[in-house]
Amino acid sequence: NIQPLTCSIYPNPANENITIRTENTLGGKKMLTIFDLSGKEIFETTFYSDEVIVQTSAFPAGMYICALQTEKGFASPQKLMIRK
Repeated sequence: NIQPLTCSIYPNPANENITIRTENTLGGKKMLTIFDLSGKEIFETTFYSDEVIVQTSAFPAGMYICALQTEKGFASPQKLMIRK
């Protein structure tokens, strides 16, 4: 049974790093994928806590899409702006 999840990304716009905080995940494995607007995957990580910090200083300035998935559901993709 797939349930929508709540996910917040901050700061947004970002420069050096972002924090992804999840809610309603009931623990377990989570996978975060970041895509550029052409759909190219530029970052992926797996984590088990309710929060992960991603270093974004190497990302070129621009707009990105963050997708979060767990074993029990997914969060709606969110836009992320990187500024330099």
